[in-house]
Amino acid sequence: GAPGPRQTGPPLPAPINSQGFAILNGRLYSIGGHDGTTGSRAEVRFSALGSDGVPGAWDTTASLPGARYDLVAVTALGRLYALGGTQSGAGLATNSLYYAKPEADGRIITGWTSASLPAQISGLSAVSFTTTGSDIFAIGGFDNTGYGRASVYVSRLNAPTGEPGPWHTLGDMPAPL
Repeated sequence: GAPGPRQTGPPLPAPINSQGFAILNGRLYSIGGHDGTTGSRAEVRFSALGSDGVPGAWDTTASLPGARYDLVAVTALGRLYALGGTQSGAGLATNSLYYAKPEADGRIITGWTSASLPAQISGLSAVSFTTTGSDIFAIGGFDNTGYGRASVYVSRLNAPTGEPGPWHTLGDMPAPL
């Protein structure tokens, strides 16, 4: 059938752009971002999704260890992953990867664990995929010169811990993404 009329929920408490979004366990997470004036943000907010898919009130949880914008977020193995992004100030892409497992109420109590991407990348795309294990693919993006990247990387996640394994290059796309 055709989609119903568009509905909106409450706005984020402050204007944020270039953040990562992910849905996990019926909650929408807004991770990092840029506030348009003072720079990159580390805040993580979440909202329970109603049965109609509309977000409810926003709540805060443990912030990222480092502020980022132009990052991407994915979910796998019951965890949130925040990949890459740009740091305010010098505007440099980062190779950071943070992951955390939210509690049943959506809050991140134990904090975020740090890992690394194989390169400094901002504005990338990512997807998680489960076959015999769980893999995260990091695709395209931009390096510190602003040059588009055509690289495709994959990391197999450790099922009990969610820790990313070594990154492998799958090759390049025909053109930068």
